[in-house]
Amino acid sequence: MIFIAGRTSDNSLVPGFTYQLIGRCLKDGDDTALNHAACKIIENLLLVADKQADKLATSDIALALWNIVSTVGNNEHIRASALAALCHMGLSYLDVVQSVFDKVTIKGDIFQSTSSKVLQYNITLLAILAKRTKNRTMFIQDILPKMNVLYENTNVLIRAKAYTLTYVLLSTYNESLYTLSDTKLFQAIERDVRRTSIDPDENDLLHEALNRLTTLFSSHLNRILDELLSSTEQTRKTSSAKDTFKKWLPSFRLISTIIGNHCIRSRVVTLMSIKKLFKLFSNIKLIAELNNELTK
Repeated sequence: MIFIAGRTSDNSLVPGFTYQLIGRCLKDGDDTALNHAACKIIENLLLVADKQADKLATSDIALALWNIVSTVGNNEHIRASALAALCHMGLSYLDVVQSVFDKVTIKGDIFQSTSSKVLQYNITLLAILAKRTKNRTMFIQDILPKMNVLYENTNVLIRAKAYTLTYVLLSTYNESLYTLSDTKLFQAIERDVRRTSIDPDENDLLHEALNRLTTLFSSHLNRILDELLSSTEQTRKTSSAKDTFKKWLPSFRLISTIIGNHCIRSRVVTLMSIKKLFKLFSNIKLIAELNNELTK
């Protein structure tokens, strides 16, 4: 099977028992060598052999791979192989992997690994799952607050992947922006914009990820300003200004955080956004004055 995985498999006939054997090797918890071999075979087949991979892309295999990731402890090589197989499966058979991860719990402690390969595969897997998962609460409440360890990692590739995962999460869940404002994301962006990696490829990858992310911040800022403008313009004299202002506070804090970051400011502060801010503050001033008149 390893030989087949490295070649075009269109004309290859593999007995069904072979797939059963790979599955058994994957589930044998007492033999890490068998586990590792099975993971590598599945990873290679999913990478290059479409027809053969169809028979291994099952929820049973996906669950067995995740069990290896969760139970092998300090054996980072096996964990990396199992995660690589899950990532390749997720790219081509997302529904299969998704069905498994909608039933299991992924916690933020997956970022505590000391292996850069394991961390990179974990981040990649989360980015694949984030677009389709039903567990949005898991990402916003458990994963996002733990991402500080990624932003502060000394490995350039891990930080680049962390920014890419952040981009995916922000694109998928708008509300995640409020959670991210409490992390070290914005300080990390300031640091990495100034920093230059020795490896030009790593440097390009990092700054490409940062560029995508800051462009998205610009889009989110305009959306938030539009929502606040619409909300303030619809506020009536009888509205409770106190309750309304409380509802708006998180958005104003977020605007302040984004604009306050000098690396992002040049991207988000435009003539249009300045006009929107001026109009917004004018609306708020009017609401406050009307509220004062009503309370006299």
